[in-house]
Amino acid sequence: MANSNVANLEANLAFWASIEPEARKQLATELGEIGLEILAAQQQAAPFETGLLRNALTVAQAIDGLRVRVGYPDLKKKDPRFYAIMQEYGVKAGEKLVQRRRRVKGKLRLLRGRKRVEDIVWSDTIEWKARPARPFVHLEERFEQVLNGVQDRFWDAVLRNTGN
Repeated sequence: MANSNVANLEANLAFWASIEPEARKQLATELGEIGLEILAAQQQAAPFETGLLRNALTVAQAIDGLRVRVGYPDLKKKDPRFYAIMQEYGVKAGEKLVQRRRRVKGKLRLLRGRKRVEDIVWSDTIEWKARPARPFVHLEERFEQVLNGVQDRFWDAVLRNTGN
């Protein structure tokens, strides 16, 4: 027996393949408009100090698959916008031991695979306060309003175009 997720995927792909070309064009247009409306809502809610987070929000649309991704579709671990995740979900209070070590010929010396204790030049504990979450990418209640407003308009246009 096939996995239920795979079975659902196959059923969904079959459904999307059976959509008429006119309805597909209309749906792609509506998805693009939805993406722009949601992007505007995200940019309005984004924290603004330097503008990096707000200006980096984008819309990625795949017309063939009828998919739209809004927000940070290309965010990687070593991205300068990594702190967007901290803004979105918040941060727990904590502390971390930080050490600066002496280097010999530009390299850290090791003893049995570990850094040498005698090479510690400076050591301190860094503490940070908890920060509450400030969601600006995941605005589900706002998205539902946008989708409900577009849904009626979409079906009216599709039924009008297929009747011709």
